[in-house]
Amino acid sequence: MQVLTLGPEGTFSHEATKRLFPKKKIAFGNTIDEVFYRLADKETFAAVVPLENTLSGFVEETITNLMKYDFSIIGKTSLKISYHLAGTGNPEEAKILYAHPHAYKQCRRTLRKLCPAVKVVETSSNAHSALQLQARQDPAIFALVSPFSLAHYSLPSVSEHVEDDPDNTTYFYAIGKAPAKKTENDASAFLIFSEPLITLE
Repeated sequence: MQVLTLGPEGTFSHEATKRLFPKKKIAFGNTIDEVFYRLADKETFAAVVPLENTLSGFVEETITNLMKYDFSIIGKTSLKISYHLAGTGNPEEAKILYAHPHAYKQCRRTLRKLCPAVKVVETSSNAHSALQLQARQDPAIFALVSPFSLAHYSLPSVSEHVEDDPDNTTYFYAIGKAPAKKTENDASAFLIFSEPLITLE
């Protein structure tokens, strides 16, 4: 039986899944919507999805699907969010930086100092940023990646911990396909958002 999470390999979700289910086979979906939909597959027994980031707030796709499906929460973990600037050249001469838009937003001030003239090319995940860099042999090209992704794809790092705020955590939940059991002690809960929900692109 496998666990499903956001791919490709090397994402924060992949890292959280390995922490929650270290001995299980891991499969990957392209979106949170797909992960929830495929949780009904016979060979899948759980899914791991991000629910909240301390800087950006709740993840809209996860909240929407938790309300849509009658699945149960069976585990949770958190990851301190950190980023490395991966590449082989001089960052001051960087021409292209592959970065997920949320990752770039969390490192913008530091990157302006490291790579003042770089053009940012948005990717759909930190792992995709790593894959773009891995596919190119150009010292003027860099990628913003997590330490886990850096190690997973054996990428060189030119600068560690480039996040602007070190107090950044994302919370991940493991979702089981069985409906949550109801007891006489159950209570209702309401989620009230004081800030916009974030969308994973």
